[in-house]
Amino acid sequence: MHSTKTHQPLIVTFLQPYPYDQACDEATDGAHYDQARQLNVDADGQPLYCNPLRLSPTLVTTPGRVLPSGYTRSGKWKPAKSMPTKMDRRSGK
Repeated sequence: MHSTKTHQPLIVTFLQPYPYDQACDEATDGAHYDQARQLNVDADGQPLYCNPLRLSPTLVTTPGRVLPSGYTRSGKWKPAKSMPTKMDRRSGK
């Protein structure tokens, strides 16, 4: 037996309108592109950044580990390998 209702994706049941914040519009009044500096600036000449919540990069240490020994797919024996510790820069970790 088929129901007469049209089938919609489940996500449609939970969709809600996104709240609109007018304070964001007021914050960008007078914003324009400065050709000399090649970035967006506000009325005071301060740069506008695309992502104000971006976290500054930090140093992260990835610990060393040992890759186990074993047979490869072609049947060759590979001994265990030691992977050294690495340091890299990541955003806000």
